[in-house]
Amino acid sequence: MTSCSKEDREMTSKEVERFVELRTKKLESFISKILEKGLYVSENGVEVLKQSKDLTKEALDEELKRASKRITAEVKEEMFGKEDKTKDRAKERAEKKNKRLLRD
Repeated sequence: MTSCSKEDREMTSKEVERFVELRTKKLESFISKILEKGLYVSENGVEVLKQSKDLTKEALDEELKRASKRITAEVKEEMFGKEDKTKDRAKERAEKKNKRLLRD
């Protein structure tokens, strides 16, 4: 199961299905736009718009990885709301302090 961190619980099977469906739609849309419009890449320090057929595998893989992370975060936010990073950071600091405190 996949965790939905805002509520600190496992996602239900229906939530997983919805998550996969929304994420897949957004990724398909992103890929369609690349096929239609191309993608900017850096060549010799200059941004160049390349058509999809002219993109290297590396450039395409790199952009898909970036988009996948962004889209995953967007879908999680749509489904579960924005994560409270302040609480996460406070929890991490407390855990670090406890490790030092209990290290003796």
